[in-house]
Amino acid sequence: MWDDREFQPLPAAALQIRLIGGLLVVVVVVAVAVAVDFVIRRSTEIEPPVVIGVIPAAIGILLLVVVELALWLGWRATGWRLDERLFAMRSGVYTREWTGVPRDRVQSVLVATNPLQRWRGLATVTVRTAGAHTPAVVLNDVEEEAAEQVRLELAPGSMQGSG
Repeated sequence: MWDDREFQPLPAAALQIRLIGGLLVVVVVVAVAVAVDFVIRRSTEIEPPVVIGVIPAAIGILLLVVVELALWLGWRATGWRLDERLFAMRSGVYTREWTGVPRDRVQSVLVATNPLQRWRGLATVTVRTAGAHTPAVVLNDVEEEAAEQVRLELAPGSMQGSG
């Protein structure tokens, strides 16, 4: 199930968006840490043995490497599949998840894009099932054409895929 070769991988543009997002988060965290370091050192009479901001910047570089590696691993582990029976998604590095939604249980399919996704031609597919208040499957950063194809094939009442 997990190593099924029929799963479609996410496109490289999805990795690019995730890495940019991770970089932005780390930059904000490091900026706050440098500001806090500056305030603490300025408010004390102790002469700092290290230039202000060096320690937070070093921690930030380490954090950046860890975050970017985790995002890359998550991107590699994520895949999706649509066949005659179900729409399935796999994800996770440490805790692997496999989610499958039978076609006959699909209540609605939503395709949405945010500005970064539009910039790279990607979309998010949200599949809801009957009787569930939360989405059954949320697939982020799939190519727009593939997202639209999934929507058309899974839409309730669709003639495609039924048989």
